[in-house]
Amino acid sequence: MPTWFLGRVSLFLVLAALLGAAWLQLDLLALCGVDVAEFCTSQEKAFRARQRQEWLRRRVEAIVQRNESREAVMRELLAGRLTLLQAARRFKDLNETPITCQDDYRSTYPGRSDGEKVCRQVLAWLERDLPDLSPSQAALLRSTLEEELAENLRQNDGVVVLP
Repeated sequence: MPTWFLGRVSLFLVLAALLGAAWLQLDLLALCGVDVAEFCTSQEKAFRARQRQEWLRRRVEAIVQRNESREAVMRELLAGRLTLLQAARRFKDLNETPITCQDDYRSTYPGRSDGEKVCRQVLAWLERDLPDLSPSQAALLRSTLEEELAENLRQNDGVVVLP
């Protein structure tokens, strides 16, 4: 017999054995009093739960990483190495990545544009860090950044333009 024929027969026998084993497993489950449909449903639910758990793990990881990056931006802002608008640009980029886990800053912070909303997000994060500064430093920084925002709004007809 040709070898190609033997190869196909062997493949057929292996597939038949696998199908038989699967059928036998379902028969054994039924003989043991297990409702096969219920078993399949529970297996599907377990699979979906594992998928959801993995999705949540990736989402938490993305949020933690984004917050660590925001804290680095805030350190730069507090050190005077970034302007409010530069910090807001970085926050906006962080808010929108990864695409599957974007930050919903648009519905959280007030403003007429995304630029203004993200500036207000940076100012909110700043309030969290202000207790680490002396009262006079905190007041000066707050007023400087709020004036930067107000000036950008005046120059651009009420719409913040990020660099």
